[in-house]
This record gives sequence, structure tokens and C-alpha cells, in this order.
Amino acid sequence: MTDSLYTAIETQIKRAQSNVYTALPAKVLSFNGHTVSCQVMITRVIANNQEVSIPPLVDVPAQFPHAGGFCIG
Repeated sequence: MTDSLYTAIETQIKRAQSNVYTALPAKVLSFNGHTVSCQVMITRVIANNQEVSIPPLVDVPAQFPHAGGFCIG
């Protein structure tokens, strides 16, 4: 594999991974017992290395994992 092909593939993989969010640190702005509105505490870096703030997320389902009499909250 040539260096340019390797670089092109690596760039595409990194670009795809940058759009995958599994968990983000956020500050809760409001909570109604079922859903939250929150502000993500990190910025997103776009293609030209510019940082962009993520707008507040609204109506996010609240989850309280629990088992064996214990709850993470």
C-alpha cells in the first residue's frame, strides 16, 4: 500500500470516528423527572481544526442504571 493511499484511508477513518459519540460530559440545565436539557462541556473540532460549540441538547431521556439494590444517579 502506498503512503498516499494509506494516508487517504487513515484520514477517512478518523473523519468517520470524529462523528461517533457514545458518551459526552454535559452540564444539566433542567430536569423534569423523565428528560433533561443539557449543555455538552466539550467543543467539536471540524475539518479545518476549528472548534465549534455543540448546541444544547433538549429532551434527552434520563437513565438511572440500577441493580442489586444500588443505583447510579
